[in-house]
Amino acid sequence: MTTRSEFVVRVLLGVLLLWAGGAKLAEPKLFFFTLLEYRLPLPDGALRFVAVTLPWLELLCGAFLVTDTWAGSVRALTAGLCAVFIVATAQAWLRGLEISCGCFGALESGEWGTPAVALARAVLLGAAAVWLLARLGRKKSSA
Repeated sequence: MTTRSEFVVRVLLGVLLLWAGGAKLAEPKLFFFTLLEYRLPLPDGALRFVAVTLPWLELLCGAFLVTDTWAGSVRALTAGLCAVFIVATAQAWLRGLEISCGCFGALESGEWGTPAVALARAVLLGAAAVWLLARLGRKKSSA
């Protein structure tokens, strides 16, 4: 049985992913240029692939979290996405890059988009995703 706290966390995380994916799809060039600012050791083609696919992946994960569809797979994928977000933002912050995180498109401004705040946000979202995944694992083991 789903607890109220699990429902709230799942829906909030899903809505945030829907917002993030939608914001990136609304301005794909902005998202691609933001990816370039991270100076990740990836070829241009890989970054273009990420710029095209990540928003759709966020939308799918968000929608499936909200509707609690394919719970195990989506929760694991969401935790993995959050881990990637944590690594990307941590390396930007540690290297002192003055960039906007790009998580929520042009709607993100000021302190909300700095690498330090984005890292804290990614860690919180990652913790929520892992907690949701662990809750599902506990339900299955007790059944």
